[in-house]
Amino acid sequence: MAENKKSVLVYADWENTFEQLSDEEAGKLIKHFFKYINDKNPELNDRLLKIAFEPIKQQLKRDLKKWDNSKKEKSNNGRLGNLKRWNNDLYLKVISDKITLEDAENEAFNRKTSQSDNNGRTVSQPVAKIAVDVDVNVNDNVIKKEKEKSFPIMPKVEDVGELPKLKIESAIEQIAITTQQTVSEKQILLYWSAWKKQELTGKRYYPDIDAVYSHFINRVKQQRFTNQIRAPEKQSAPLRTISDYLK
Repeated sequence: MAENKKSVLVYADWENTFEQLSDEEAGKLIKHFFKYINDKNPELNDRLLKIAFEPIKQQLKRDLKKWDNSKKEKSNNGRLGNLKRWNNDLYLKVISDKITLEDAENEAFNRKTSQSDNNGRTVSQPVAKIAVDVDVNVNDNVIKKEKEKSFPIMPKVEDVGELPKLKIESAIEQIAITTQQTVSEKQILLYWSAWKKQELTGKRYYPDIDAVYSHFINRVKQQRFTNQIRAPEKQSAPLRTISDYLK
């Protein structure tokens, strides 16, 4: 049997062969069968048993060949998939039988780092570059996790707290500049309370608390602060009073 192959197919019609043998002969044949599939190179001296085992032996060889072909096909599919991802131009040459898979892999390995040309064609990356990209991605994930320790990815309303005085003044100033409206500190705080309930639902990522404040100010300067304002989540939403947000 091939390396790492731990099983074989046993066919129902082999029963006829064993039925025509005596119990002693059948016992010798089955022992020979297991020695054969475990690569122990057994020898049969009995002419009848040799004849009986020959069709079984040929079937085992056919099955082994199918297994080898299937294993190679899976391996080649994996190699082609990798080639298509990183060296699509070489992949197209392989599937059109212009070059062999081995030649394509050798060329990909020896390629230098290159950028996309003016035609927008993505040029392959060398193996070393791929390894660096993987390492960078891993490091980025580590940095992201460190940020998550200091501030939640999905902040809750109670985690954010009150709006600082400086941010209130900044919001009032931005509204005055962008909409020429005069709003009070109380209106800003009411909208802050309503906005937190609408936006901080655990579906948005903020790297830090300043990003929360920046998002709020960008949204608040789009509102019309008369006696009615729009829902923070939709600019096209119906007008509501500020008190409606706090229900």
